[in-house]
Amino acid sequence: LLARLGPSYGWDALSLAGVDTVLSLIPVRGLQLERAAAFDRYRNPYARSRAWITESAVFVESRQEAVRAMVRLGALEDCLIVTGPYQSAEKLPPGPRPTARVRDLSPNELVVELPQGGGGYLFLADSHAPGWRAYAGDHELPIRIAGVAFRAVAPPRETRSVLFRYEPASFRVGLFITLTTLTTVTLAASLAGMAGRMRR
Repeated sequence: LLARLGPSYGWDALSLAGVDTVLSLIPVRGLQLERAAAFDRYRNPYARSRAWITESAVFVESRQEAVRAMVRLGALEDCLIVTGPYQSAEKLPPGPRPTARVRDLSPNELVVELPQGGGGYLFLADSHAPGWRAYAGDHELPIRIAGVAFRAVAPPRETRSVLFRYEPASFRVGLFITLTTLTTVTLAASLAGMAGRMRR
């Protein structure tokens, strides 16, 4: 990532995205220099993990309000900034904060494992985009925009894993057309075969 992103958007945004290393042609203030070379290498000690759970969230109406809230609040350790209407979440179980582990299955599918169960809001530092869907078992969870550009869901307490799958509308339309075409061709072939047997 260009070092200019830090001064422009704040190191909090890079930390929230899980960026732990920055390569730069220009000096970067606020990060630890690890190696000087053609591209200086800096380490960001504040980088967050790719997925984590919290019970605290601030809900704002628009992206502009989310950006302002991010500038005002920063990447708080235990708080999400969520764009859109308020959504309640189940209480977290007592004790230490539950952990979340990401397992990539393919470029279009990943699982976040929740060994201690769900509850609260699950943050995933992957870009939010139309077409992504989230499932806890057979139940679909609404995906919210968190931290201006990322994803969050509110898994029920009994949830042990959340599946994120990329299912864009174009894929579903293409699948429908393909199945319709195959059905039509199969039906036409069957009718042609029946007509041939009737003539004989």
